Amino acid sequence: MSFIFRETPALPRLAWLASVESGRCTVEHGCLVETSRDFFVEGIWNGDFATGCFDARESFFGSGAVRRGPDYVFVASSATVDCLYYATHSGRVVCSNSLPFLLSALGDRLDPRNPSYARINDSITAGLNVYERHIPTVAGGVHRLVHHNLVVRAGSASEEPKQLPPRFASYKHYHDYLDETLRGMIQNAKDPARHTPLRILTTQSTGYDSTAINALARRYGIDLALSVAEPKERFGYYGGGKARTQSDSGADICRILGIQMATMDRRFFEKETEMEFLYWAGTHNCLDMNLHEVTKHTGDGAVLLTGIRGEIWYTENSINSTDASSMSYINDQVQCWSLNGHGLSEARLHGGYINAAGPYIGVRPRQDIYDIGNSEEMRTWTIGGAYDRPIPRRIGEEAGVPREAFGQTKLATVVEILPPHLPRGKQLRQEFFAFLRKEFGSLADTRLRLAQRLNYPLMLFLRAYDKARRILRVRLLPFARPVRRTRFCLGDNRKSALYVFCVNKAAEFYTSRRV
Repeated sequence: MSFIFRETPALPRLAWLASVESGRCTVEHGCLVETSRDFFVEGIWNGDFATGCFDARESFFGSGAVRRGPDYVFVASSATVDCLYYATHSGRVVCSNSLPFLLSALGDRLDPRNPSYARINDSITAGLNVYERHIPTVAGGVHRLVHHNLVVRAGSASEEPKQLPPRFASYKHYHDYLDETLRGMIQNAKDPARHTPLRILTTQSTGYDSTAINALARRYGIDLALSVAEPKERFGYYGGGKARTQSDSGADICRILGIQMATMDRRFFEKETEMEFLYWAGTHNCLDMNLHEVTKHTGDGAVLLTGIRGEIWYTENSINSTDASSMSYINDQVQCWSLNGHGLSEARLHGGYINAAGPYIGVRPRQDIYDIGNSEEMRTWTIGGAYDRPIPRRIGEEAGVPREAFGQTKLATVVEILPPHLPRGKQLRQEFFAFLRKEFGSLADTRLRLAQRLNYPLMLFLRAYDKARRILRVRLLPFARPVRRTRFCLGDNRKSALYVFCVNKAAEFYTSRRV
């Protein structure tokens, strides 16, 4: 039983593909994937790097595999923003941290005529037990794995649950767990036993989540914080609605915490449009192109600490003020509100950074975290309203950040494109339109462009209707609530199209780069 490594400089720096057959595991990989006799990894964990026991850790960011006796254990990120993809055939198991890489190796592609990919991607928000694992393809299908480990034994593959974090009895218990885990992860990332020790980058906004993560991590060696000052548009969609006058810059918070900071251009992706397809290859509803300029700061490899999935710190008050149905998310299934962060899953492999979404640390005992946030000991840090997260507020304020400096107004800087999604870059848009015409007829691109134009006034109408309905407490139109639930009905039958096109385009990229 052994690993056989083959580094290919032309591959994305953190991409890997492993083929297990007859007891041997052959790994094609980019130049920043760490390799050892008994493991390979592009990831960080709270533990000694040289021992490589990340398969036994409950909190792990990135991906990799370890040899455990006769078995190979492939390890997915604890965060649901990254997945493993694999296929089995005739005693051979092929696994990768990139869906396009796996499809390239199999000579397979996503099926342009299959409309289910958006639903499959969205199913991750429903939790670990019920998300859809099978991804249909032209040749049949492949599988994906979120959060847990994949054990390959005697030519077959089976899912193995990750070790659970401890239960949290108090704020101090939870705080100390977060703090100790971040300390260990940063030490692991900088461990001199690595071929390439990693830079520690982080994001900083005026929100709760990045403030809390950085208030803890600052003592252990953050190299640079990155902040986007321009918030998303008033009505949410990129290029539509009014620009906000408020700034989401974390400059003042970084100054208080003693962290060096650089400002990123939210629109930088429009200056490097040749990379846009990588974000749409991550998910059909990409929100993450605002972080494209991160790639200018990764150097020879980096960790990017983020506050993605900070809604785990919501209290009863904040949930009831936004969407009371989300109360059902208080369980150990890692359910979430959106696909924020998923758009980085392919792009980060090319950019050379590990997506370390801090709120996922110790996330499984979510009922404990929820109870702590609602407990009497947290009343001092409870401000009320829809945007109320006492746990990160206490972490930030006890680190010296004034109450008025963060967590006052939820801004966000995501780039949310109005459905049906169309590329921003001219060249990619032309290629996508040619794809639509080939697959769905000569007017397919015209119909999607028209649908996007009509959806914006439709969105404004539905928001105005919903506001009036809440004020008057009556249903004004019998059909409007079902329309609002689906949000947009125009072009909905093609909402997987851009994702399929970009995944297949990325697969062609991998084919051109493999030895």
